[in-house]
Amino acid sequence: MDFLTALGLNKSRLTILVMIGLIIQGLLTYSSIPKRENPAITIRNAIISAEFPGMSPERVEDLIVDPIERKAREIGEIEDIKALITTGSTVITVEVYDNIPKSQLEDVFQDIRNRMEDVKSELPDGTKGPFVNTNYGDVAIATVAVTGEGFSYAEIKDAADDLRTSLYTVDGISKVSLFGQQDERIWLEIDSRKLAAIGVQLPQVLSDLQNQNVILPAGELDAAGTTLILEANGDLGSVDDIGNILTKVTGLSGFVRLKDLMNVRRGYVDPKSKPVYFNNRPSIVVSVEMVDTEDIQKLGKTLDTAVNKFEQAQPLSISYEFSTFQ
Repeated sequence: MDFLTALGLNKSRLTILVMIGLIIQGLLTYSSIPKRENPAITIRNAIISAEFPGMSPERVEDLIVDPIERKAREIGEIEDIKALITTGSTVITVEVYDNIPKSQLEDVFQDIRNRMEDVKSELPDGTKGPFVNTNYGDVAIATVAVTGEGFSYAEIKDAADDLRTSLYTVDGISKVSLFGQQDERIWLEIDSRKLAAIGVQLPQVLSDLQNQNVILPAGELDAAGTTLILEANGDLGSVDDIGNILTKVTGLSGFVRLKDLMNVRRGYVDPKSKPVYFNNRPSIVVSVEMVDTEDIQKLGKTLDTAVNKFEQAQPLSISYEFSTFQ
């Protein structure tokens, strides 16, 4: 009598039991391993871009690309540098050695950013950049469109900011970004007839604005051993502050307030820069990325619950809708 017979088993039963065990082990393993729709890719390149509108490719190479390359070559972890040069612009790809551990890549990228800040003083006045992009390999697990029927753009932007802050408290989320937001501007709407009537010229108005909106050191004051820093502050903190700036009126001994010459209001860039619409409604998109070790199936349910719960605490008509969701 062999061992299997003693246990009351034959080879067929043993094979079935082994197969069942393997299936159970596979199911348990599957439930615990990280899963995502798109694989995590380690990007070892940084993209550096710079612009000088109208400059010829030859001068772009001599005056912009060469200083950037020399500064980048000072970083020992960089293996290769490639540059694409066109009229008025350049895109430079910086490649990091493959043997640099993934954990050290962010330090290398930060070194690149720091050195590109240093090289700005060597570039011609009027150069835009250099700008460093190291995030183009990131993949969003979800995007949430924030809309608000009857709400202003500023209120929709605040709702998107609030959602971003809330999502950073969810375990497993590594990065939350906003897309479609517009830069704010202070608009001075000039009434040309009124300006002409009192003889105020636009350069004078701009000069008074620049001279007012300054912060200068004014020395120190020693008060019983305590040093107080003094500051001459002309900082403009509101639209009303700008409207109340006094400007000189040609031919008159007095001054006139800026808001008496033109309409001063807060607004956004016009035309809009890369606006986003969701179902034909103005929107701001909240993009969510997760930690590489997370499971998209588990985190996805947590994220869905978090967004729905947060929406319930918002004013009516503020809507958070998933536009993409892995």
